Amino acid sequence: MRPDNETYALPYCPRPRREEAAHSWLTRVAQEYGLNADSLLGHLLPEHNATFCLERAFYAPYVDSLSKATRIPRRTLSKLQGAPLDWILQDRRYCNVCIRCIEMDALTGTKPFLRLEWRQAWKTNCCIHGIRLLRTTLNFMTDGVHTVDGARECQRLRSKSAALEGTLDRAFATKLKVIAVIRAVERMETAIDRAIGGHDPDNRIWGPLSASEFLIVVQDVTTWALSNFECFHARPEAEDLPTGVRIVADFYFTMMPRHLPPFASESDVRTLRKTAEPGLRAAALWWAEALLAKQEAYKMVETVHPPARQWRLLKRRGPTGLYWLLQQMSAWPRRYINQQWMDLGSILSLYH
Repeated sequence: MRPDNETYALPYCPRPRREEAAHSWLTRVAQEYGLNADSLLGHLLPEHNATFCLERAFYAPYVDSLSKATRIPRRTLSKLQGAPLDWILQDRRYCNVCIRCIEMDALTGTKPFLRLEWRQAWKTNCCIHGIRLLRTTLNFMTDGVHTVDGARECQRLRSKSAALEGTLDRAFATKLKVIAVIRAVERMETAIDRAIGGHDPDNRIWGPLSASEFLIVVQDVTTWALSNFECFHARPEAEDLPTGVRIVADFYFTMMPRHLPPFASESDVRTLRKTAEPGLRAAALWWAEALLAKQEAYKMVETVHPPARQWRLLKRRGPTGLYWLLQQMSAWPRRYINQQWMDLGSILSLYH
């Protein structure tokens, strides 16, 4: 048995591709030795165990051992994540892909690989092709498109993408409100992207928050939207959008086949990084933009400030979830709450 402080050095290690995600690269390295990514980490990292999250290997202090084992600079390995751990998708079964990028890989003779942005929990669209990312299994990316199952899955993704984008194009031509809904999701994604890059949000839109404070607020609001806080199986707020949004853009969001199990403890909350379905994350991002941002001013339409929108959107929502959100707000900056939020207690008092 090797000492706890000893790290294996691999005799050969392929270099990461441009824009490749950490999970994809580590899987490729493991395949060179007939292993999966978790088994390889078991050999490379003394700290690895059954509960160890693969993505943690690319952050301090584990990235130092990984760098020594693979002979790839620590800085290069850290760039394979591109975001803090809390903002990286960590599902062990599913991943998000752009079908057009997959097809481009196949046309150039390259085995499809996971892109960096596909693993970022706040991204729901491909920045190259501008189409919705779709959920598929990690096995599809491992096996490739040239197997029977891979070709069948590729055709399913192609058909699903064409149907969604076709519906979206027709909706843009006939329903102007769809543009506002999609723009809200995109604006939220852009704000998160900038905050992760260290840029403070525009306080005229988002209120007096630093970049790190903004990310905490967004995490709390999206977690509220994605979680079921009832004591019975039910749908979260991300699957129960306001009627006006559902009427014009229901096709853009995802209704999961099953209700979520009852809320029992904090471990049961569902965050963006735990949500593999991009259509569901898009709904949570819509909620975050609707509750946090000052509505854009349009000609002949008065700007609506967040507290007024919050009252209208939250007054009929479940009290258990609102109480959880109220508890989370205790860690938010007081100056921000006073300026940008209504008193949630006024809604909760209606249930007493």
